[in-house]
Amino acid sequence: MQAQRYPENFDGIVAGAPVLDRTGSMLSPAWVSVKGMRDPAQGIPRAKLPMIHKAVLAACDAQDGLVDGLLQEPGKCKCETRRGTEPRR
Repeated sequence: MQAQRYPENFDGIVAGAPVLDRTGSMLSPAWVSVKGMRDPAQGIPRAKLPMIHKAVLAACDAQDGLVDGLLQEPGKCKCETRRGTEPRR
């Protein structure tokens, strides 16, 4: 706030990353595990992982122009595994 109001009082500013939530980002995977241990029905059974993997690759692998078993931008994949491999609209 001071630097914005009175920039002439500063030669330079050293700033870290105050918006980085280190505690939350480090504990997030642990919380997912704990939640899964409390109610196993919320987790994905290991037996279904290969089926989900195949469905996602079938729906999204060609999006980058190369069918190689890798997703270059997983965030752009719109695979709906509950209904099959049809993309969401």
